[in-house]
Amino acid sequence: MQENKEKKNSNILTIILAVALVIVVILLMLKSCQGNGGNAGGGTVTPTPVDIDENQGVYVKPETPIDRSKNVTLPGWGSFTIPKDTTHIDKGFEFHNPEQNTWYEVSISYGGSALEKLIVDSGNVATAEHYAKLANIRGEKYEFKSWNENYFNVTEEEGVQYISAIGPFEGEEEIVIAVDGQEYTFKVNCSYELYYMTFALYLDNGGENDELLYESGLVKPGNYIQTMDISRALSAGSYKAYVYIQPYRSDKVSKTNTGKVVIDLNVG
Repeated sequence: MQENKEKKNSNILTIILAVALVIVVILLMLKSCQGNGGNAGGGTVTPTPVDIDENQGVYVKPETPIDRSKNVTLPGWGSFTIPKDTTHIDKGFEFHNPEQNTWYEVSISYGGSALEKLIVDSGNVATAEHYAKLANIRGEKYEFKSWNENYFNVTEEEGVQYISAIGPFEGEEEIVIAVDGQEYTFKVNCSYELYYMTFALYLDNGGENDELLYESGLVKPGNYIQTMDISRALSAGSYKAYVYIQPYRSDKVSKTNTGKVVIDLNVG
């Protein structure tokens, strides 16, 4: 009897140890899963929120500069009538660069940084808000407070003020703009600009065989060429021809938009 009792107690102890071992293994597995960020066995791990970046602001759309480019004024002709049987031509034509290709630009700057240019007498206008935003000055109400009326004109339409450059000047001028009542001084300088032109006279022979009769050098605005020496004398008659016009900026290097003027070249 005593032997059976001892055997029974041994079996109970074995079962207890086995259950304890299973519990230890399960606990170790759960700890391992949590340490690796997993969710094995149905466990849920709460993710850590990402910190908010402190270096941020409201997006402001960049101000688009207004196109202040000056259009080139090109001359136009219907026909030339030149003498026959001679290469020296001193009548019947003229190559001229219109005086309108001389103009003045005023450069507006703030804090030493150039913002934009206005062409004098071009009709181009800008608002106080436009220049303030280019200078990174923003608010709710924008207005021009002071300017030299000899060189600038300020108009108002539907509560919005517009400024235009109306005359050239020497030295430096100032335009004061108020933004929400706070005044800011903008500096204005004036510079002289112009377009030069060259002229080339061609006989129109249908494209690749077009013949160059004459090509000029640079012509200043307001000036004329009324004498030319063509490459060969022409017999009397009427010829299809054209003048190829190439404008240059004031650096005498930069080419701009070209012009081709078709004419009747009458020789007699």
